[in-house]
Amino acid sequence: MPRIRRRLALLTLALTPGLAMAQGRAPVRQGTESDVSLTAPGTDEMFSFVVFGDRTGGPRAGVKVLEDAVEMAGWLDADFVMMVGDMIEGYSDDRSWLKEKDEFKGIMNRLGRPWYPVAGNHDVYERPHTPEGHVALYKKHFGPLYYSFDHKWAHVSVLFSDESMSFSNPSEDQNMSREQLEWLRNDLASTDAQRLYVFLHHPRWTPRYSGSNWDEVEAVLQADGRPVTVFAGHIHYLRDDGVNGNIRYYTMGVTGGHQMDSHEAGTFHNIAQVTVRRDGDSMAIFPVKSIRSPSDFPGLLWDEMAGFRRSPWASLAGEAVITPEPGRRSELTLTLRGAPDTDLPYSAAIDASEGWGLSQRVFRGVLGAGQTLTVPIQATAPALSEARPALQVSVRAVYPLAGEQEQAIMRRLDIPVRVEGLVAKGAASSSDNGVLRLNGRSAVRVDLPEPREQLTLEFWATGRTPTGRAGAVSKTESSAFGIFWSDGTGNDSTLPTAYLHTRAGYLTLPASEPWAWNEWTHLALTFDGQTARFFVNGRLQSEARAQAARTFNALPMYIGADVDRNAAPTSYFTGQIDEVRVSDVARYTSDFAPAHAFSRDDQTVLLMHFDEKAHGVFPDDSGHDRHGWAVGGAVIEREQR
Repeated sequence: MPRIRRRLALLTLALTPGLAMAQGRAPVRQGTESDVSLTAPGTDEMFSFVVFGDRTGGPRAGVKVLEDAVEMAGWLDADFVMMVGDMIEGYSDDRSWLKEKDEFKGIMNRLGRPWYPVAGNHDVYERPHTPEGHVALYKKHFGPLYYSFDHKWAHVSVLFSDESMSFSNPSEDQNMSREQLEWLRNDLASTDAQRLYVFLHHPRWTPRYSGSNWDEVEAVLQADGRPVTVFAGHIHYLRDDGVNGNIRYYTMGVTGGHQMDSHEAGTFHNIAQVTVRRDGDSMAIFPVKSIRSPSDFPGLLWDEMAGFRRSPWASLAGEAVITPEPGRRSELTLTLRGAPDTDLPYSAAIDASEGWGLSQRVFRGVLGAGQTLTVPIQATAPALSEARPALQVSVRAVYPLAGEQEQAIMRRLDIPVRVEGLVAKGAASSSDNGVLRLNGRSAVRVDLPEPREQLTLEFWATGRTPTGRAGAVSKTESSAFGIFWSDGTGNDSTLPTAYLHTRAGYLTLPASEPWAWNEWTHLALTFDGQTARFFVNGRLQSEARAQAARTFNALPMYIGADVDRNAAPTSYFTGQIDEVRVSDVARYTSDFAPAHAFSRDDQTVLLMHFDEKAHGVFPDDSGHDRHGWAVGGAVIEREQR
């Protein structure tokens, strides 16, 4: 079994309810009876330490990475921290070396726990090169070149892999001296620790050091017999070289050091945490800044940010006007309001359908604390066509949080587009009537503002016998109103249903008598501020009294479909619809004779005869220019009713 699978199997075994009892673990204190025997986790001893990779060879920003890594290590609360060498840039004169040393140690001492250096070539080489390099300075300011210590049941040995102070010939220069090998033998013999950890800078066991005498070091470790884990660095990418006998080999990546393009996947800035138990250990790699402190998420700051997000920090004034002739110019104003106590970088982009001319499409800057910024936008319209004109401003602000974090806040503002210059044809005679034909994949979109509290929605329809839920005319989305060609319950497909949403939930108004689906039928939903009523062919079908006020939404209304939360059509209707009228008054409270065609009055919000299209638009005859746009294959055809 591969090692990972073996560990998983052992973990599963340990967590099996009841099994831990056989291993002597105490049961939990049960507050209720249960068929599952849970046990306490036991008292296994453990400790952890953190390992940092190379810090040098990269840009100056590597120092900031080291600072972030030190902060992360503090949150992990390890017993101590180990290095793998190349802690300072080095290859310099004494003055520069001392300055870099002070900076490095100043950052590491923020750990508030012991940390242990390993000498790397950057730490001991100088420029111009000399045989003695900066060894004396290293020993004076960092410590011995090789050393060891015990911690609980473990023993740590730190080796020096640059004794010859040269890279020129690995078979000669990258060897451990006889003195250091003898020291290692004696060091291991001096401790009765159960587990051994060895640190050095160069990964001498890898192919690039072929010819060195690492096999002699390995022989010393294998002769000892205890489990050994060896850590190195230098090559700037992560390697797991597996197990050779009792020895496990790891090479660390970088913690602020140069990132190698050739090994990009393994050279990200990271630290490692090693968890040690008497019977084994495990290691986890953490990308720098991937661990956060709870103090990075203060509730007060979240509340401030949420309050800003809910505020009208981005708003739009004005509307764009489009006419049958191109070139109509409109003036709009985007207003941005800053947070009270912090600066916010922002960017804004305008998305427009084809043909629109805009004075600017993308702009960005910094919104100062408490600042109000107004951005004028000039929009020049193309000629009216069958394509629904669409304009939207997307604004993004970056809100700073604790711990150098930030939260992007988005606001999307639809620019209203009003059609001018269309005159709708009056209601046609019964011999020259047009109707809207819908094929089950088409609809007409109307950007309809909500009428006042009172409402009448009415229209004529005929269609296929329904087999599921279909929106005849609707703008419901946990709000507003709509009439469905079927109720969608699957219990009785012969009952169309009207819905009106209030703050207490939906009022559901089903039809109470069947009719022939393929015959023209008048449907009407009314609400007088207190009671909602549903009429079919002028006969009252059901009514319901509201326990709360109506709810509204800014979504479009679809003729021939329902609407989803993204303003898209769904639950399409198949059939024909004619004479759609929306009013801001309850026109009917008892049985009535439906008119064949409607005319507008002061209470008319929308009136669509579907007798003709004009410049690709389904005209609105209410006088409010709330014209409709085809979705899919919605067409007008001649039909007598």
